[in-house]
Amino acid sequence: PRLVSTANECWRRCSHESLPNRIHPRPISAEDSMLPEDPVRAFQLCYCGWLILSMLTSSSQYQLFYTWFHSSGIGLASKRGLGAHPSKLYGIITPPALTPLQMRAVGVAFTACLLASLAPLAPRPFLFGAFALSLLYFPQLYAEATLSGHNPILVPAVLLLLACAPSLDAAASPPSPPPPPPP
Repeated sequence: PRLVSTANECWRRCSHESLPNRIHPRPISAEDSMLPEDPVRAFQLCYCGWLILSMLTSSSQYQLFYTWFHSSGIGLASKRGLGAHPSKLYGIITPPALTPLQMRAVGVAFTACLLASLAPLAPRPFLFGAFALSLLYFPQLYAEATLSGHNPILVPAVLLLLACAPSLDAAASPPSPPPPPPP
């Protein structure tokens, strides 16, 4: 609201003082924003959109690497984990080793969950599904150069935080009617 009023003030000053006789664009309003007012939902839309774009542009390269890595016979190819070294997820769960076909299916399902979370229907269950699938997908690629180190560690954590955000339920539920006027 404050940013919108500041922008409107700038337009008003520009249009009336320095730019007479020109066609003036209408002032910026809150309705003009492509993102929702809820900052959690806005972040979720941007973050999941970025992950989808990343998966669409890079998953074929990841699949080529994983197909080679899975059948390479290297000792490290039998291990899985997040980060630069294969280790248990959060120190508790040993991720399974997937076949290349399973890896592709998990990547497609992960991307589909992220895409479904963009719809206002019910983003939280899809975010939780994406979280679970990310714990299967990213540990397979710990040895891949662009996904090693700390890059994939934050993806499951952020997805879990978003899946637990109650403000995302507002996107799925219609606005409640205003209370009745007092008698």
